Amino acid sequence: KLRKEEAAQRAAQDQENKTTTVALRRDLTAVQRDVETIREDHTARLAALATDQADHQKRAAAQGEKLSTRIDEEAQHRQKLDWRVARQEQGIDDLRKEAAETVAAVRRAQDGVDQLDRQ
Repeated sequence: KLRKEEAAQRAAQDQENKTTTVALRRDLTAVQRDVETIREDHTARLAALATDQADHQKRAAAQGEKLSTRIDEEAQHRQKLDWRVARQEQGIDDLRKEAAETVAAVRRAQDGVDQLDRQ
């Protein structure tokens, strides 16, 4: 009778172990699927982030090129303005020299007139 009870208990324990094993395997399979889904989701997110980063870098490079071009254009414009200012300053110097020569000529002429008046 004891052996029958032990055998029945072992059979019940074995059945419980089998049921538990089946449930654990089912849970493990579900967890593995969840893990794979999470991995796929993270992979997709990483790919999207990499794409966004590449797009951002392209935009930044394009803006950098635009700024560089603008800086070059402004430098060329400044050179032109500096050249114009230098030309105008040269023109002013030329006019001053011409005015000084005219004043000197007028003084010489006046001196000549004064000399004639004295004679």
